[in-house]
Amino acid sequence: MAAACAGAAVAVLSLACSVSAEDVFCKSADCFEILGLTRSASAAEIRRAYRRLAPSLHPDVNPGNAKAAEKFKTIANAYEVLTDPGRRRAYNEFLAHPEKFGYMMEFAKTSYAPQASVWVVIAGILTAATAFHWFNMRHVFYSAQERVRESEDYQREVKRLIARKEVATVEEAHDVIDVDFGDVRLPTPSDLLPLKLARLPLVAAKLLYWAGHWVVAYKLLKRDYTEEDKMYLIQQKLGLTPAAWEQLESKERNEYMNKQLWIDSEYAAFLQRKRIELNRSGKGPKRRRRVLPRESLLADDSM
Repeated sequence: MAAACAGAAVAVLSLACSVSAEDVFCKSADCFEILGLTRSASAAEIRRAYRRLAPSLHPDVNPGNAKAAEKFKTIANAYEVLTDPGRRRAYNEFLAHPEKFGYMMEFAKTSYAPQASVWVVIAGILTAATAFHWFNMRHVFYSAQERVRESEDYQREVKRLIARKEVATVEEAHDVIDVDFGDVRLPTPSDLLPLKLARLPLVAAKLLYWAGHWVVAYKLLKRDYTEEDKMYLIQQKLGLTPAAWEQLESKERNEYMNKQLWIDSEYAAFLQRKRIELNRSGKGPKRRRRVLPRESLLADDSM
């Protein structure tokens, strides 16, 4: 707590004119006497004296006590004067030769301004952001679930299951029907922001390693792509996430691999063939979605 008090004694500069040198330091009081010290006190003795006096007078300990706050301000100001080497030399000079000072113009006067600990502020912001992120994920998931369950396709499937007596109630149908929401899901402990931040250095290191490997292996050494990297390139061209890629039928994935769609020229030819087929069929706008990233039930329902 003493460290917090020391950190809370922040100096705020304000300009003043035509005031006595006493006001620059501890007004009419002796800075050393305020801390119960002699003028020969060392820096360590000054710190110990401050830590002994300040905690019990801190505004956080005495909320609403104006007298304690004023005394704490006086102690904090004396501590600031005596722990700053330049100001202590000036103060010693003032004590030894007060007649030399007279009046001081445009000096910097220090005053106490309590501040919250930086770490407390950071912890508060992180806690609030984590709570918002957690409840937002839950809200998005349940909203998506509700929209899907209200869709015509889903309602037909529920009626079909009940008609065939595979389930007895709508609630049982909800448990039976497996709906893939893609990246939309309920949050897990791994989604907590503090854990994500803790994993950030590892994720960044893996990303840098992957990018370096890609440049060296495929740009500089001109090696052939691995099967995994071929699939990655196809996913990028089709705009598919890894989860969406896995949802495709194996036959469809194999077709894309056999057509070598990771090669730019082959992918361009593939798109051209699809455009021709769609134009001939007269169903271009509807069937075009089969070669673009697949949309989930949620996306279909929201259109």
